[in-house]
Amino acid sequence: MSRFAKLLAAVGATLCFAGGLHATGYFGPDVYLDDGGKIVDASPEFYWELELRRIAQEFHPTEKLIVSEQP
Repeated sequence: MSRFAKLLAAVGATLCFAGGLHATGYFGPDVYLDDGGKIVDASPEFYWELELRRIAQEFHPTEKLIVSEQP
């Protein structure tokens, strides 16, 4: 088999299988809007620190801090 035929076979096989593959998955509009758009309302992971600060500002604990006089 010639070098060109091997290359052509490899490219053809790659093109046949590449159409059905989704390396990171399919996240189109129908996936994002499943369950009433719950994913769209959620905050992304990279905003986690900002989200925690926002939640902490709204949180007011009912307990009070008691500091011991003894070390």
